[in-house]
Amino acid sequence: MKGSLTLTFVASIIFGIAGCKPKEASLSGQIFVVTRNAENIKMGDIEVSLLEKEPVVNFFEKRSLELNKVLEIKQTAVTNAERSFEFASQNLKNDRESLNSLNKAEVYRTNAIYVELNQKWESLFKSYLIQSNKVQELYALQSFQVDDVFSAAVKKKQEIALELDSISAEVEKIKIDATKAAVQKLAASTHEYSDAKLILDAASRDLESYPDITDYLRGFSPVAYKKVRSDADGKFLLKYSGDKAFTIFVKAKRTFFGKTEQYFWLVNAPASPEESPLILSNNNDVNNDPDGYFKIKIKSVALSASEENLQ
Repeated sequence: MKGSLTLTFVASIIFGIAGCKPKEASLSGQIFVVTRNAENIKMGDIEVSLLEKEPVVNFFEKRSLELNKVLEIKQTAVTNAERSFEFASQNLKNDRESLNSLNKAEVYRTNAIYVELNQKWESLFKSYLIQSNKVQELYALQSFQVDDVFSAAVKKKQEIALELDSISAEVEKIKIDATKAAVQKLAASTHEYSDAKLILDAASRDLESYPDITDYLRGFSPVAYKKVRSDADGKFLLKYSGDKAFTIFVKAKRTFFGKTEQYFWLVNAPASPEESPLILSNNNDVNNDPDGYFKIKIKSVALSASEENLQ
């Protein structure tokens, strides 16, 4: 009798424990993305992971702190680049104004050699005009038939022309030398301006695209509570109890015209799985982060679903 009571008591405990096990319910869902042309792309044969929520939240809170430090560094880089660009822009403006002032002032006119050459050129030019008239007169009198007279006149005219060209070249060199230092300074400031602009553009692009989803997911390798795969229509079925907080994680990709796009979802699993189907689409991907896993908003959409990179 005593043994029978003992067996009955043990059986009651076993059945009691079994009876306390939470009942699992089924969550139905579907994964698809909508293109800019309003085409629905069903994501078939995609792994859907059910994760315990607490370690997921802890991971991304820690990662957010790390990303925030990097973000501060990138923001500082942009601030420094902006200051350097502003400085380079002002230098370029000043050097342009300085060269323009020199050109307007025609400072070369105070150069003694320039004055002498200019006077020589003007005197020689008068001789050139006289010689040109002489050649024309000889030609009109048909003196060109007498080779030595006409040829000598033409030759002298050519010699004067060559000397005028030589003086003009010297005068031009004096003009150039008068502003040479300013021209070289302007060239240097233009180069510095271009470099500063490139650095600022690169720093700005780096900040604007940070963090992207890959920055968040680096090192994220959770142990899944359950895994299932979607069917050809992108549909899936997950069974779990609603007495524990879970997270659903999905990553997918598609390739078209040689281009590969990746998509990510990280959303809370419904507390009541059987109530309504879970739709994973552009509206609740990581770019939208409907359940606030990412403390710093994801800025880059290059590797995730968005209208910008869906055709």
